[in-house]
Amino acid sequence: TDRMYGLVELRRSGHDVHFSDSRFGGRFGKARKQVRPFVNLPDLDAVRHLDRDDVVVVKDEFSSALTAACLARGTRIVYLDALFRLPRRFWRKASARFNLPMAHGHVVYSREQIAVWAERYGLPESRFTFLPYCIDMSFYQAATRREDVTPYVLSVGRDTGRSFDTLLATFPGATME
Repeated sequence: TDRMYGLVELRRSGHDVHFSDSRFGGRFGKARKQVRPFVNLPDLDAVRHLDRDDVVVVKDEFSSALTAACLARGTRIVYLDALFRLPRRFWRKASARFNLPMAHGHVVYSREQIAVWAERYGLPESRFTFLPYCIDMSFYQAATRREDVTPYVLSVGRDTGRSFDTLLATFPGATME
């Protein structure tokens, strides 16, 4: 799925991987959805089954409760694509201060994110792993480029930590407005 980058490849290489998107399901799904702006609570079934997992990968948001449960059960926890803009609210800052050092790793799609978050929270950059967000170029057809036209780059998405210098370096002559 697009939510768990690499899931299909791990399965193909023989790993026993399962995907659970029970964030708002289960017995207390509605309540978890309502408190989500303040705290990311895991599904109780997910916590109950942590002993069967070697590694739990969490996509998008920190969950201090899930991190604590993993630590208590001896299960490694890795956050994937959870580092967007630096938190402004005190409860999100507290969550970052707890989860960043306690998690076994953080996978990000931008080297800029690593530099910004490591500096802000006093962590070594080795705690983060940069994974290029790959695109299958064979899917797209090459376009003919006119030499008399200045390239225009439109960048869309929610990743405020992306490296615009890297993006623009792929388009000689392009400028950022």
